[in-house]
Amino acid sequence: MVAQARDRERHLLLVSDPTGRAFVRIGFMVMGAASIYGIHGSEALINFYDDGFGPLARLPLWGQALSFLVASDFLTYWIHRGFHRAACHAGTA
Repeated sequence: MVAQARDRERHLLLVSDPTGRAFVRIGFMVMGAASIYGIHGSEALINFYDDGFGPLARLPLWGQALSFLVASDFLTYWIHRGFHRAACHAGTA
């Protein structure tokens, strides 16, 4: 019984601590990319992440960083606005 509780505690720790969550999230992203783009084998997966994919992979690093900042700022702003709208209209239902 104690061993089962200890195993469950280890499992929860892996999922709940920041390092564990990052590990799980990265694993899901890698598996998702492999299934979406039809990547089979570890060598092909390594090449995919080393070389990049799509038009943004052809940009220099500073261009990729700038594209990421602009896109994330745009999306964060509109998501934030959506939350405000939902909060303002939550009591009118």
